[in-house]
Amino acid sequence: MLQTAHGFLLAREAAGEIELLTLAVDPANRRSGEGKTLVKRLIAQAKLLEVAETNAAAQSIYVSLGFEMVGRRKAYYGGKIDAVVMRYTL
Repeated sequence: MLQTAHGFLLAREAAGEIELLTLAVDPANRRSGEGKTLVKRLIAQAKLLEVAETNAAAQSIYVSLGFEMVGRRKAYYGGKIDAVVMRYTL
């Protein structure tokens, strides 16, 4: 888990991959850079992530940090929502 003053990021590592499970920022502090700060810290450990196709806010953060869409996993979330696979290239 990574933390800032107003948010946290929960991730886990398995089989050589890091999965971002949750990224949360206090509603009063959203759009303040807290989310980006947390993702930047995770980038040091991971280069590939998946995000729900319906989560435009998270996708926006990742794109602004240099991630690019490289694939899609059909019905990944609950058998209904696709996952967008994004990669960060060093």
